[in-house]
Amino acid sequence: MTFITHNDPLFFGRLAIDGACPDMTLRSGNIYAVLEEDEQLADTLLWSTLIDVCDAGASACAICPAPAISIKQSGLAARALAAEASRRLAILSLDNRAESITNAECIVEDLQYWCSDNKRLLLIDGAEQWFPQTAHTLLRSLHDWATERGAAVVLLFRATGINGTDMAADLLPYAHMFSGIAGIKSRYGAATWDIFHWFGPSGLIAKASHPLRRTESHRLEVPVDDAEQTAVAEPAADELKVIAQRSVFLPKETPVAAWRLVEDHDSLLAEAGNAVATTVVLSFTPGSNYIELARCVFNLRKRYGMRLKIVVREVNSRLRYSQETLIVRIGANLIVPAELTYARFLSLTSMVQGIVFPHRLPATFEQALHQAMPEEEQGYLMPHEFSRALANALERSRILHVQNALLRLPLAYGLLPIDALRYCNIKRAGDLATADDRSIYLFLYACRESDIDKALERLFSLPVAELFSTEYRFLSVHTIRQAMADFDERNRQHALPDLSAEFALLAGPTEATQNVPATATEKKGQPQQRYEAPPPAVRRPLFVNGAPTLAHISIQSS
Repeated sequence: MTFITHNDPLFFGRLAIDGACPDMTLRSGNIYAVLEEDEQLADTLLWSTLIDVCDAGASACAICPAPAISIKQSGLAARALAAEASRRLAILSLDNRAESITNAECIVEDLQYWCSDNKRLLLIDGAEQWFPQTAHTLLRSLHDWATERGAAVVLLFRATGINGTDMAADLLPYAHMFSGIAGIKSRYGAATWDIFHWFGPSGLIAKASHPLRRTESHRLEVPVDDAEQTAVAEPAADELKVIAQRSVFLPKETPVAAWRLVEDHDSLLAEAGNAVATTVVLSFTPGSNYIELARCVFNLRKRYGMRLKIVVREVNSRLRYSQETLIVRIGANLIVPAELTYARFLSLTSMVQGIVFPHRLPATFEQALHQAMPEEEQGYLMPHEFSRALANALERSRILHVQNALLRLPLAYGLLPIDALRYCNIKRAGDLATADDRSIYLFLYACRESDIDKALERLFSLPVAELFSTEYRFLSVHTIRQAMADFDERNRQHALPDLSAEFALLAGPTEATQNVPATATEKKGQPQQRYEAPPPAVRRPLFVNGAPTLAHISIQSS
């Protein structure tokens, strides 16, 4: 990046987004917010912006909870190491997180020490932890610090989870304190740079969205060809035409007279003819072949373009979460849940009129299937294989924007990992398990937070409260990677046990609730009873008095 000279003495630089993106100017004494919904793209933006500042001869500081993971994600490790070695880039981490959350002023106090030389840019990763509890205090302190030093401040807000809170809405009460708010959004492989407001050299940029991509040189850019707005298409002659499988109707439902009904997918493709904006309705029934349904959706979208409307109705059957996501990724505009009434189904089908499919299709159906479906691996894996398989699953889920869950389950007193694993029965591809000395780790692919409790009931033949003392859930990509980084580090320092041999010897889960039959010499004895596990332990944080809030770290050692 080359800094452009402006007459404005407060002009400092811009975020590292190339191409046809509007000028994302950073001005001294101002605070900006960036909202993240794609971890890899956000890491690329974070480190490329810091490196640009250092390459231009200025100095920068980053407060980052897990810099080693973030830099590896960005692909800019070599350049970041060079910037740190030149002493232009300082990297700090929160050393006492619990205390810093309640006392945001400590952050600014420590910055006075660590940033004694003039740092032109301060970038704080994971700023969501201070909102809304200490937001006003932090923003006022940072504004005073930036104004005094002539520095720009960028706060990076990480997504707490795909089904988490809307960070943009949470920031609304503080919008007047930011000179710019923008976000990286990723949906089904297509990313956008969404600007809520941004004060640039030419004035205010308000409510704009631009396609975004990551280049081979590990930078973000807005493609020039995609920057121009396309004209709105005129209504097509077949806009109101509907072609549907006959099986989308239940036996007692009266088919719509104006709809063209066909029996199967081949007939539907033939009936579509030269469709432009026709509505096509397919069914998913207990006897449906999911792969054939998905292939039909893909072929329809590929053949007839983005204006065709494709609706899938669940009829006495339900698509899994991962199946829903794939269907939408490869062409469907709407999935009608089985719980909805016939009247609501008809209403929703009419509401898709005028909708244009917003996503880019994979080159082939096989490629889409490979990107979306989990690996065939399932069940227990040795620790290093678990880490590898989990990393692959996270990459697949990032493309589809599906939610996963990593659970760490500390064992109840007196139990060994193999004791708990004997009651764990994993049947779904993509669901993985491993163990360390004290806990069981479970990775649930394409699992919403609301479905975790039901999944645990399905996986374990005993109540989890009897097997484990407590439960830790990691739901976002960021927290899962942090948890696995700690797991891998412990595995490097001291090899964690491989239970593959013991697990293979288990013929099946032991029925702990089964009474032991009385023998001839024990007719008057009582059936064997099992001991109840102690109540679940409650982990309480320990606070260290007087510990520093920020600590300088080196990414070379991390």
